[in-house]
Amino acid sequence: MVYIILKILYFCLPLHAGTRQFLDSDRFSEMEVGDEVSLDADFGVRVSGDSMEPLYLNGQIIWVHQQETLEDGEIGIFFLDGEAYVKKYHQAPDGISLISVNKKYAPIKISSGSVFRTLGKVVG
Repeated sequence: MVYIILKILYFCLPLHAGTRQFLDSDRFSEMEVGDEVSLDADFGVRVSGDSMEPLYLNGQIIWVHQQETLEDGEIGIFFLDGEAYVKKYHQAPDGISLISVNKKYAPIKISSGSVFRTLGKVVG
């Protein structure tokens, strides 16, 4: 069995940190990871909160492939008006919404005046 060790960026800011410079931040470190992390992963971030439970837990590191677009139903990380989120992407005829897995949270509808950007797709 071959065990691959990769060095991957881990951003030390939790997803609710509210900084627009998330991927440009100097608050990151390199982590050595094995084959439990997808080869598609470009970086990792720590989840803060319970909105994506039981899929992703508070404090868990998720691995992200950096890309600017997602398909309907994919889970990604997003910037919305200065806040960073991990959510399920939903594209409907009336617009885009970000959906939590935890049903106690209402969907977040993206309004036309919002500053919105997709940062990547969660791959693990």
